[in-house]
Amino acid sequence: MFKGMTVGKRIVCGFATVLALLLVVGVIAFQGVTRMSGDAVDAVQKNGLIEVLTQREVDHLNWAAEVGNLLIDDKVTTLQVETDDHKCAFGKWLYSDERRVAEEAVPELAPILKEIEQYHHDLHASAVGIGENFRQADAGLPGLLGARMVDHMKWADAIRDCFLHNASEVNAEADPNQCALGKWLTTEQARAAYAGGSPEFRQAWDKMVADHRALHATASTIARQYKQRHEGLRQQLMARLIDHKTWAEEVSLAIIRGDSKLDVQTDPHKCAYGQFLVSDTCREHTRGFAVLAEAVEASKEPHQKLHESAVAIGQALGRGPEGRAEAERLFREVTLPSLAEVGKCFDRAIEAETAVLDAQDAAKTVFDKETIPLLHATLSGIETLKAEAERSLVGMQKANQIYIAETKPNLQKTRELLHDACGRLKTVVQQTNQGMLASASTTRTAVMVVSLVALAAGILLAAIISLAIRRALSAIVEVLTSGAEQTAAASGQVSASSQSLAEGSSEQAASLEETSSSIEEMSSM
Repeated sequence: MFKGMTVGKRIVCGFATVLALLLVVGVIAFQGVTRMSGDAVDAVQKNGLIEVLTQREVDHLNWAAEVGNLLIDDKVTTLQVETDDHKCAFGKWLYSDERRVAEEAVPELAPILKEIEQYHHDLHASAVGIGENFRQADAGLPGLLGARMVDHMKWADAIRDCFLHNASEVNAEADPNQCALGKWLTTEQARAAYAGGSPEFRQAWDKMVADHRALHATASTIARQYKQRHEGLRQQLMARLIDHKTWAEEVSLAIIRGDSKLDVQTDPHKCAYGQFLVSDTCREHTRGFAVLAEAVEASKEPHQKLHESAVAIGQALGRGPEGRAEAERLFREVTLPSLAEVGKCFDRAIEAETAVLDAQDAAKTVFDKETIPLLHATLSGIETLKAEAERSLVGMQKANQIYIAETKPNLQKTRELLHDACGRLKTVVQQTNQGMLASASTTRTAVMVVSLVALAAGILLAAIISLAIRRALSAIVEVLTSGAEQTAAASGQVSASSQSLAEGSSEQAASLEETSSSIEEMSSM
C-alpha cells in the first residue's frame, strides 16, 4: 500500500494512524470514566439510603425506650411518643415520593417496604393501647428491672454509636458487677426477690445472670479489638499514589516525545500530596498514628527528589537530542527509584490503615454476632422477671402485655425488615462497586492495549517512513553524482579542443611571419 505513495502521503498516513489510535484511547477512557462516575453516584445515593434506614431504626429504638420509660418511671404518667405511623420520621419517608424513588432504584425494596407497613402501623398502634391501659402503680421492682433493660439498650446503643460515629475508643462498662443491674443484683432487695420467686422465676433469673455476665465480657473483647479508623485516609493515599504514577507516565511520555515542556507539577509542595502533607487533616491523622507519621516523614525526601528530577529532565530535554540520553538516565536512576520509595511509604501507611479497618470490622463482628444475641437474651430474661413481678398491677400489666405482645415483636420485625432492606441495598452497592472495579479494569486494559498498539504502529510507521525518505535521498544523491561526472568529462573535452585551436593559431602565425619575411626580401631585391 505504501509503495505507490509519495513520502508526504506516507507521513500524513502515519500521523493519521497514530492520531486515530490516540482518539480511540481517549474515547475508551472517557466512556470508562463516565460509567464509573455514574456507578459512583448510584453507590453514594444507595449508601445515603442505608444511612436513612439505619437512622430510622435508631429512632424507633429510642421511641421504644421512651415507651419503656412510661412503664418504669414513677414520674412519667403519660405517653409522650408519636402514635401516628404516618407522622414519625420513618412514616413520613415510607409514604412519600422518596420511597417510590428508592423502589424504582432498587426494585427488591418494594416487597420489603410493603411488608413493613403493617408491622410499623401495629408498632405505633401498640403505643395507643399502652397509653389507654396504663395506670401508675407501685411498680418498684418492675420499674427497676425495666430501667435496667433500658440501661442495657443504651449500653448497646453506646457501643453501636462508637461504630456509627467512629469514636476514638469503646467506652462501655465491661464489668458485669459495676453496671446498675450488676450492683442491684447484690442488694437485699434482689436477694429477697430471688428468694420469694417461683422455680420458673429462679430459673429465668439464673439464666439472665449468666447471659448478663457473658454480655459484658463481649464489651471487653470489643474494646480490646476496636481501632478508630481515619476517615478517607486509605482512599486519599491510594489516590495520591495513582497521581504520582500518572505523573511519572507523563514524564516518560515527554522523554519519548523529546518534549522539554513537561506538563507535570514540578513543585513538591503544590501537588495534591504536598498539600496533604501540610494540611490539618494530615496533622490530625498522624497525631495518634505512629506508622502514618513515620511513613509521611520517610516519604518527604524521595517525594522531593521525584519532583526535582522532572526539572532536571526538562532541562536535559531542552538541550535537544544530545540531552535525551541524560533525561532517560535521570528518569531511570532518579525518578523511578524515588517513585518506588514514595510507593513503599504509601504502602506501609495503607497497610497500617487497612489493619485498623480490619480491627474495627472484627470488633463490629463481635458486636453483631455475640453482643446483640446476648443483649436479646439478657433483655428477655429481665423482661421475664419484670412480667412475673407485675401480676398484681392490672393496668400496668395490661400495658406491659401490649408492650411485650405487640410493641416488641413489631419493633423486632420492623428492625428485621429494615436490616433486610439495608442488606439488599448493601448487596446492590457491593455489586455496583464490583462493577466499577470491573469497568476500571476493562478500561485500563483497553487503554493499555490500544496504547501499545499505537506505540507499535508509531514505531513501525516511523521506520517505514524513515526508510522511504532514506531511499529517496539515496536516489537523488546518485543522480547528482552521475551528473557531476558527466559535467567533468565534458569540461575535459572542451579543454582539449581549446588547446588544439591554440596550437593551430600559433602555426598559422608562424607561417604568416615567414611569408612576410619572404615578401620583404623580395621587395629589397
